[in-house]
Order: sequence, then C-alpha cells, then structure tokens
Amino acid sequence: MIWYSDKLDDVVRELNTDLAQGLSDSEAAVRLQEHGSNRLNEKKPRSFLQRFLDQMKDVMIIILLIAALISLGLSIYNFIQGAEADWIEPIVIVLIVIVNGLLGVIQESAAQLAAFKSRKQCGKGTAGRRDAEHPLHRPCARGYRRHRGGGSGSGRLPAAVQRQLQM
Repeated sequence: MIWYSDKLDDVVRELNTDLAQGLSDSEAAVRLQEHGSNRLNEKKPRSFLQRFLDQMKDVMIIILLIAALISLGLSIYNFIQGAEADWIEPIVIVLIVIVNGLLGVIQESAAQLAAFKSRKQCGKGTAGRRDAEHPLHRPCARGYRRHRGGGSGSGRLPAAVQRQLQM
C-alpha cells in the first residue's frame, strides 16, 4: 500500500485504526514493538564529490565520455600526423557532462533539503491522537494518526521527497 496516495478510508482500514479515538496506549506499544518507531531512516549525508560521481554512472553520460575520449584520441592522432586537430569538440562534450552532473547534484540537494525539512517538521510540532487525546512528542507507532498545522492538510509529501525516500 502506498500510504500517501491512497484514500484516507483505505489507509485507516489497512492500519486497523480509528480516526476519532486514535490508538490505545496498549495497541501503540504492541505496534511499536512489532514495527518499530514511525520515523524516516537517518542516513549520513554523502559528500558533494560522491553525489557528483554518482551522476557519472548514467548510461548516456558514459556514452558521452566515450565519445569525448574518441574525439580526443582522433585530435591527438591528427596533431601527431601534422594535420589540423579539433580540440573544441572533446572539450565541449566534457563541459556538457560536467554541467549535467552539477545540475543533477543541485536537484538532489534540493530533494535532500525537502526531506530534511519534512523530518524536522514531523519531529517538532507534530501531534497525534491516542486514546482520543492530542499528545505531543510521543513515540509514533504504525497507524498512529498525526496532525499537522498549516498547509493544505492533504498530508502528502512533495514529489522530490517521495523520490528521495524511494532511493
């Protein structure tokens, strides 16, 4: 089940919870024991260089780098033979690959920032319903209904955060 895109009634039924009452303390304890805390996994952030090198693993990027190497090889061969060498083509291809990698890192950084803000928001002013009360900062179990102030109230995550969570 994809929680953020399904209808609220389907999610409530699947999680066997009650919107009005929430989970009982005993049911929440059982679910915490069974499924663990309802939190996003924290990962050590990767360095800029690691993220940039990950961008170079794309098939099209590899093909462009091979084309740049072939073009560079032909230019060196032409230079050695005394013919006119075309140095512009391999340089332009490499520059395109570098710019593409930088844009990919920038997009990934934006997704990581959105995920970080989402975790920060959920950990700081999130209230849930348990035994018909609105406690703050209690451990959340699977099926624990969270309330967030502000926003559209849909409870859906931005697309960038969804992509980051699927990685």
